[in-house]
This record gives sequence, structure tokens and C-alpha cells, in this order.
Amino acid sequence: PGTFPKTISDIVYADDFNTIQSAVVGVLRDYYGKTPVSTTVAIGDSIAATPTSTKFADLKTDLDKVYRHISGAVSTTSNEFSGASITKNDWNAYYTAAQYCVTNKDTVYPSQLTLSAADRSDSMAAGWQNGHSSTTTFNWTSAAAATVWWNLQSLIPVNLAATSGGTGSTKDNMWISMLAALSTTNITSSTWNSATIGVPITLGSQTGTGSYTSDGILITATKTSTSQMDVSINLVTSSGPTTVSTNTLVLGGGGYNGSNSGDGGNGGQYIAGTMVLNAQSTYSVVVASVGGYSVFNGVSAAPGANGSDGYKHYWDYPAQGPDFANYPYWSLGGYGVAGNGGSGSGGPGGDGWTYLYDSIPSYYSWGGPGGSGVTWIDGNTYSDGGGGGHYDYNIYANEVYNIAPGGTGNQSTGGNGRVIIRYISTTQLFNGGDSIYTSGGYYFHVFTSSGTLSPAGSPVNIGVASALYHYTDTNLAAATISASTSTSW
Repeated sequence: PGTFPKTISDIVYADDFNTIQSAVVGVLRDYYGKTPVSTTVAIGDSIAATPTSTKFADLKTDLDKVYRHISGAVSTTSNEFSGASITKNDWNAYYTAAQYCVTNKDTVYPSQLTLSAADRSDSMAAGWQNGHSSTTTFNWTSAAAATVWWNLQSLIPVNLAATSGGTGSTKDNMWISMLAALSTTNITSSTWNSATIGVPITLGSQTGTGSYTSDGILITATKTSTSQMDVSINLVTSSGPTTVSTNTLVLGGGGYNGSNSGDGGNGGQYIAGTMVLNAQSTYSVVVASVGGYSVFNGVSAAPGANGSDGYKHYWDYPAQGPDFANYPYWSLGGYGVAGNGGSGSGGPGGDGWTYLYDSIPSYYSWGGPGGSGVTWIDGNTYSDGGGGGHYDYNIYANEVYNIAPGGTGNQSTGGNGRVIIRYISTTQLFNGGDSIYTSGGYYFHVFTSSGTLSPAGSPVNIGVASALYHYTDTNLAAATISASTSTSW
């Protein structure tokens, strides 16, 4: 009993039917999770098609559900045995079809899988940079539901595509190729069955080439429980080199000029040197106003000294006669009559002077020039002192008609401090500065006001889109899977 193939004159046992039915049910119910309609028989049961027996009709219904899932078509077995003999060929055909289902239960005919609506979609416009990742969580109602869903050879494809943009640059062309190589990555039952809970499985990866080895794509699946899985898509583009050697200038604020028309202020402290910066970090830049400190990356430049105040001096000029003897004049910085120029880092300012103009009791004075300052590698001069005050006085008319105060320090920069960062590069590595320009292969970031120096990165001028779907045979099992968003681009 229960042995095949059958030959003419063989006795048919209940176990022969039950062997076939058990094989079919073992796939349909136990592996695919679908409730069968067929049942086993006992000795004396009728199996031909009669008003009271649908044994073979029910068996064929179950058999064809499995057979269609695997092959795309129903089996060639017959169930119309009313009034006719059930031949050895019929028995053998049923047995062969049942064994085909057992052997090929991990196969699905493509047309039997039904596509869901998109479980998840993301997109980024051209011009993105740094790292971006998205994670989609797939859930099943239970561990058993997950098992039969994958036993049906259901499928989760991960699609990636370049959507727009592109300048034809080496980097953009590289990204087009990487995206094409991972255009469709399928998550299959073998992915699920081989996964260890909590351990990511790499489904697909691409690494950049040439100057862009830090760029890449990584697609992973992580079985987080017996009924849940996370699928992550990670895109990374490099932000340029890790470190950059720079020339820097940090200039403190100029000193204030003296009161009235006093001396000019000194130039701010001038600190020039080299720094190695992290090209993927952001730096605060503090640029001083007059009398303040400029600060960059731990370097602090002090303000210049303030100019001395102007003061009185009585000038005895007896050659003009007794009417003018001991007449009080303002000089030596008093309202700037002989104000000194402020000193910059280049040296002290010169003295002003006073003189009698054509024997007319009028005096003119000019403050001396400020210190010359220091010339940096950009060819410009910084930290020059402010000039001394200027004063004109007509004694005869007892009239002051021109008073000009001394200047503040840092005359070439308006009294404020300054921070400048220079580095050699074929591409811009940082953002920030009141002006950015290139000269001689160098990038210059000039800060005349406070701000930040931040990584410029190297954007990808290719738009990217991703989508996740799932396919399952809804004729055999309900779509007991659902998707939710954990993280998004």
C-alpha cells in the first residue's frame, strides 16, 4: 500500500490515496500556510465522483493550487471518474504531480507573484553631498506568517536609479555607473533564512574609484526579530581630503584714536603662520571690530593700543610782538596740532609739525603717518597704524577752521580685524568668508566679519531615486506584510 508506480491488476489501497494527499497537503498547508479542502480516506470510502464523494475533486483542487504556484499552470490530472475506471495512469499521474510539488516547493513561477504598491520611495535632487541613508522596516503579523510568506518565495526588490542632472564629470559618471550596477537588488527567502537576528547582511555594495574611494553605496538587510526586517540604503560621497594645510592670518582690531585730534591708534596684533585643518569640520571665526580680539582655531590676536589724547601747550612767540606773547596755542597733539601717528607692527608713526605761515599768525599742523604695517603672502599690507590728528588755527581771526582726529589702527582694513585662510586645491574645500577667490592655484577665504568656515564637500550632480516593493502569491496567502519608515533621506 502507498507504493508507486501502479501497474495493471494492482490493488488500490486507501493508503495510496492518502500518500498522494499527504504529499500535497504537506506543501500546501505545512509549507505554504494555506488550509486544504481535501481529506484522507478510510477503507470502504468512495473516491469516484458521486453525489456523496468529492475526494478526487478536492485533491485536485489542492494539487492544482500548489502546481500552479510552481509551474504557472494546473496539473494534467483528471478528476472526472464518475462511471469510469480509475486507471493505473490516473494514479501514477496524481502521484507524479504530487512529488513534483514536493520537490519544487521552493520554486515559484514569476507570473504567480503579485506586485504590491510601492512600500517605500525616496528621492534626492542633483547637488547632494555627504552621507544619506534610508531604512524601511518590514513587519509580519507573526513568526509563522513570516515563515510561510518567505516559503512562497515572495520577493522584496530594492530599486536604485539615477534620475536627473549630471555634468559629465568623472565623479558624476562614476555615480551613474554605481547606481546602474545596483539598479535592482532582490531580497529573497535565502536572505531571510540565512540571516542571524541583529546581524546585517550586505545585499549589494559599490565603492568609488580614483580620487573618490570614499564614495559608495551599501544596501543591507537586518533581521531584527522572527517577524521583522530592516532594509537600509546608504549613499556616501566624500567631502574631500581629511586634512588640509593652510596659511592663515589673524589680525586683531585696530586701536582707537586719541580723543579730540590726538594720536592715531596702533595696528592690531598680526599673527601669521600655518595650520592643518580638518576639511570635514566646521570652525568658528571671530573678527574683531576696533579695539577687539580676532579668534580662529585657538589663535587670538589682540587689539592695537589706543592713541594718546591730544593736549594743550602754550607757545611763546615774542617775534610777533607783545600782543601775541604767551598766547595759548594748541600743539603737540592738542587738537592734533602736532599729533603723532599711531604705530603699526611695521614701526612707529612719524611726528607732526607746526609752523608760521608767511609771518601770518596762522598755524597748520599735520599728524604724522601711521606705522607701515606688514605685507602678507597675498601682497596686501595689514596692521598699519592710524595717522596723527590734524589741526588748523588762525590766530588773527581767533578761529579754528579745520580739526581732523587721528586715525584708528589697521587703516587699510578700516580699523577692524581680519581673518584669512589660504590653501592650495583644484576644488573649493570650504564654505565661508565675506569673499572667496582663487589666485595662483590657491583658494582664499577672507573674513571681514565673524562667521563660520565649514566643509564645502564635493556634491554629486546626479539625482537619485529608490523604491522598495514586495511580491507574493496572493492566491495562496494574504499579503500579511506591512512596511514602515524608520529613517529617510
